[in-house]
Amino acid sequence: MLISVVATTYKSEEYLQGFFENLLLQTYKNFEVVLVLNDPSEKELSILESYQSLLNIVYIKVPLELTSTSVNSGFKIAKGDIIVATGADDLFIENAFECFINAFLDNLNIDVIYCDHIAVDPTGKKLWQRTFQNFDFNILKKRYYMSPCNIFKRSILDNEDGFKEEYNLAADYEFMLRLASKGYKFLRIPKILFKFVRYSYSLTKVNSKAHQRIITTVRNIYNSVELME
Repeated sequence: MLISVVATTYKSEEYLQGFFENLLLQTYKNFEVVLVLNDPSEKELSILESYQSLLNIVYIKVPLELTSTSVNSGFKIAKGDIIVATGADDLFIENAFECFINAFLDNLNIDVIYCDHIAVDPTGKKLWQRTFQNFDFNILKKRYYMSPCNIFKRSILDNEDGFKEEYNLAADYEFMLRLASKGYKFLRIPKILFKFVRYSYSLTKVNSKAHQRIITTVRNIYNSVELME
């Protein structure tokens, strides 16, 4: 099974090389890296080009646009059976992709998986850890306990829209709620496989008030929605 790692970048000079180095450590090697480069600098392009012989990288260059728009552009060109939508500033544990594949192979009825994760600062120091939670739609409507890494079967995109631009800062949360509300099957992998790297200038941190407003809007939309069987 081919995994498509979909990520967007903007002013990524500080962390892009680390992103590629982290992917090189993966024990499961059958994956492509799908990058949507927002207004890329010469340095970003130089870093990317230096890894093209080491990784299967597919990329497109776009003007600066909403993250959700860029993610959807990545979805459109991804060829994998499994989509891993992540941030180019985030990191995976070495056997993460292997665990993702095994989870799908061992549970053929599952459409979406998620893993336990921690948040770290750019030096790797642990900041916090989510309260681990098996899938529960009613709890998901109250708080987004899944990691900022979305892992799902590519076939979902044949039937559903991707991220919605109007919920840009919380588009991943809305996407997971939408899939859950339509009866797609979720599975938690009870292992820490993902590191969410917190930069002081991250989009949601810089726009924290707007982020919270959109989260509230998304929750209000799905608050009265019952899980489809």
